Amino acid sequence: MARPRKPTHLHVVSGSAKTNPGRLADREAEPVADDDIRGIEAPDYLDEGLAAIWREVAGMLHARVASNPDMIALEALVRLVARMRTGEMSAADYARLQGYLGEFGMTPASRSKVSQGKKAVEKKGFAALKGAG
Repeated sequence: MARPRKPTHLHVVSGSAKTNPGRLADREAEPVADDDIRGIEAPDYLDEGLAAIWREVAGMLHARVASNPDMIALEALVRLVARMRTGEMSAADYARLQGYLGEFGMTPASRSKVSQGKKAVEKKGFAALKGAG
């Protein structure tokens, strides 16, 4: 079985898009979502318990990892988290949960692929004076 295709936004936030821009050449025509799902409220039809989990999960997402078209997948993740917390999950449900968590960059392995940019290096000595002018 082939490896699943890595979402374009994860290439961008992990930095691999800059390292090897050719790998994204076939994705130039992809629609780009400018919105960020982290600021979108839970759908009205979710009960308060699911809405609370929505806010919890959406608050943990990295910037630009999910957008408006991903709301259905986020809802599925929210419902699986609620089911997990009741203790009524099957092995297949756990597999689905792990898949959704990976898609949203919410596991240690998937999070390690997300870069927030290089940390600023503190300059010392002459290098610090050189940039001060």
